[in-house]
Amino acid sequence: MAASDAISQAAALRRDGRPEEAAEVLTRAASRPAGAQDAALNLYLGDLLLAMGRAERALFYFDRAAARGGATLAAAHAMAGNALALLGRDRPAEARYRAALEADGSIGAVHGKLGALLARGGRIGEAIVSLRRAVELGSADAADGVILAGLLGQIGDVDEAMDLLRAHLRLHPGDAAAMGNLAYLTNCSDACTPADVLTAHARLAGALRAGRPAWALAGSPPEARASGPVRVALLSPDLGEHAAACFAEPLVVHRDRAAVHLTCVSLRRHEGPTAARLRSACDAWHDAESMDDDAIAELLRHAGCDVLIDLAGVTAHHRLGVVLRRPARLHLTAIGYPCTTGLEEMDLRLVDAVTDPPGTEGHMTERPLRLDGCFLCYRPPDDAPEPRAARAEPGAARFGSFNNLSKLSGTTLRLWARVLEACPGSRLVLKSRLTRDPFVADRVRARCAEAGIDPGRLDVLSSAADRSGHLAAYGHIDVALDTTPYNGTTTTCEALWMGVPVVALAGDRHAARVGASLLAAAGCGAWVAGTPDAYVQAARSLAAEGRRNDAARASLRAQVRCSALCDGPAYTAGFYGALRSALEAVA
Repeated sequence: MAASDAISQAAALRRDGRPEEAAEVLTRAASRPAGAQDAALNLYLGDLLLAMGRAERALFYFDRAAARGGATLAAAHAMAGNALALLGRDRPAEARYRAALEADGSIGAVHGKLGALLARGGRIGEAIVSLRRAVELGSADAADGVILAGLLGQIGDVDEAMDLLRAHLRLHPGDAAAMGNLAYLTNCSDACTPADVLTAHARLAGALRAGRPAWALAGSPPEARASGPVRVALLSPDLGEHAAACFAEPLVVHRDRAAVHLTCVSLRRHEGPTAARLRSACDAWHDAESMDDDAIAELLRHAGCDVLIDLAGVTAHHRLGVVLRRPARLHLTAIGYPCTTGLEEMDLRLVDAVTDPPGTEGHMTERPLRLDGCFLCYRPPDDAPEPRAARAEPGAARFGSFNNLSKLSGTTLRLWARVLEACPGSRLVLKSRLTRDPFVADRVRARCAEAGIDPGRLDVLSSAADRSGHLAAYGHIDVALDTTPYNGTTTTCEALWMGVPVVALAGDRHAARVGASLLAAAGCGAWVAGTPDAYVQAARSLAAEGRRNDAARASLRAQVRCSALCDGPAYTAGFYGALRSALEAVA
């Protein structure tokens, strides 16, 4: 049988849902001398085997096709790259994608595959270059623009990222993943009003709800019990060495175990001391990474869950689909996300009177559960070094921020430029886990220059090897500058713990008022500014106090340790008291 006839017959079998028979036809044809030399036949067989999950075998036929050269060379290398990527062999996959582009650099899909592979390996700058080229060439893979948008958002180019996502959603209006990325970025954009933020999250909720109509009546939450402990479940992908865990841990370890039965549902597997402490302190632990939303909801329903606490909101690896299945009598979103989820099925959202004062209820779809005092409690890390000021760089004040680059809005950078202008000789120190990539570091410098920050007064540090090194880097700064409209949270607490004062600007929404709440709880409310002018003045005043020595830094840590911000038992008692009252109200 001629190669072309074998391909035609196999294609018909494949369309009929008979891939095994199609593979047999092609394998017989490819085993003949003429078939072994036919690039198109080998390419088609490799593609079929790859679709059947036989990537290793597919590679053999892709290599055969590539050896023949000619018009199919680029496709053969590209498909071999796909197989290698599927097998987790990223370096060889990269080499094959690059070989495909050497043969034909105009294939947008290959640029996209290469970009996605580079992004997976943390090579952000190279990934952005490849993905930009894929979009320019009109890649048919819609994911290319979404991945590019995600990377641009991470490095602070939020406006461009949002434009890409909006363009994608015009063509793919039901893409909930893209809607989630867009909703998250509204927190970072200084062009979005609170109403814009709410609208984006409500649209995401609608897409999540429309995507799975079958579970609207999947079951009923458990009925109220007359007595016994409240049965609470924490649902989170971050119950390990993650920033969110340091705020969730007090709720686990300080609870009244006779009054609160606690189940932790971990959406990703974690090792390390934090996960070990949480495992040992909760009543039940479930590793649910491989479970779908239906299975998790059924697990919680079977356990008689009274309250489900979502700790992720609209962040990576969230499972808001579980909430939509109504597995508990009451649903609360807390700690991990500074914004509404947009879900009508989410009953409550944890806030306080500083982050969400009366009158701001319209910013969320949930009802606010306002705690007395701060809505967060910080559990400092055990491995933090003692606060120390660097002595190798005498001179004027060093301001700094270790926040995620996505929070470095144009408003923030222009505000920092004003601070530097008001403090002659001062410097700005920035550090992020992404700035180890030269492309990212250069982009940060360029954005700072565009905002009016003298490049000669800017230091961009690379990420530290471990958390202890990260915390020690606070010795490079004298005053930490918070971001707006998306405040720091963990970074603010870490700075205070390392003896570094933090200046925050209180804005018009929860994400822009977290800093004010944290500082008030730490007894540092004087460092909260109500206007940009006051922010500059507060920074200048702290700079004028001079370089903080080791004793001053240790004194601030001692103050924070004894403050409400770190009072785990009091915070936890207040939290569960408020939760019990809310539960009684729906009984």
